[in-house]
Amino acid sequence: MLNMYDEVVIKKDGVDGVIVDVFTTDDDTFFTVESNTMTEDKCGTLYPLFYCKEEELEKV
Repeated sequence: MLNMYDEVVIKKDGVDGVIVDVFTTDDDTFFTVESNTMTEDKCGTLYPLFYCKEEELEKV
């Protein structure tokens, strides 16, 4: 079971990050993962967010 602030890796992409939000719909639970890798774009510096199901994540 995954919880807020767990360190995880997204299996498909190999992106590592931290769970910063958990939300549930009628059928599924989704985890918002904030990447540990900073990127830059025209809006400035940011840490990308990814929305994943539990089976897509691996706890580190």
